[in-house]
Amino acid sequence: HAFTRLEGTCAVGAGSVVLGAKLRAGTSIGPGCRVGGEVECSILLGRANKYHEGFLGHSYLGEWVNLAAGTHTGDLRCDYRPVTVPVDGREVSTDRLKVGSVVGDHAKTGLGVLLNCGTVIGPFAQVLPDGGFAPRDVPAFTRAGAGGLKELADLDGLLAVADVVMRRRGRELTPALEAVYREVAA
Repeated sequence: HAFTRLEGTCAVGAGSVVLGAKLRAGTSIGPGCRVGGEVECSILLGRANKYHEGFLGHSYLGEWVNLAAGTHTGDLRCDYRPVTVPVDGREVSTDRLKVGSVVGDHAKTGLGVLLNCGTVIGPFAQVLPDGGFAPRDVPAFTRAGAGGLKELADLDGLLAVADVVMRRRGRELTPALEAVYREVAA
């Protein structure tokens, strides 16, 4: 689309739509994605949606992720120290100055969500705005918001929504893929 800026080296997968975005070097966009805003040195797997304004830097998005308008990721600490990432309840140094977010398949953010450096969001997680930075560790099948973390217990409902999302883009939730997601949730 008009007013799109691509900085090399980057890759845009087949069927992806780039709407007035600024794609900075080191970005790789999978097939069927929708991308707007500013994206720097990030990987978006197939059919990820970051269509609106907001910054995504040094991050990894799984398939079918949806980042709502105004979602921003931090990727550089203000004290220029190496970014840490939460792993099994402890902080692990990445030894890197720039690390954004890692977001699992079918995860979603609400309007205006702020993701701090080194945020990890599991598959099917939902992150809602709460007026500050979202938690840096949002487990799979969990909702993060003003009330803290809450397990999303209706797996059938989550999978039904995933099927609707996929069908909107000409795909469907196959029994084999559903079985994989059910295993992850177990």
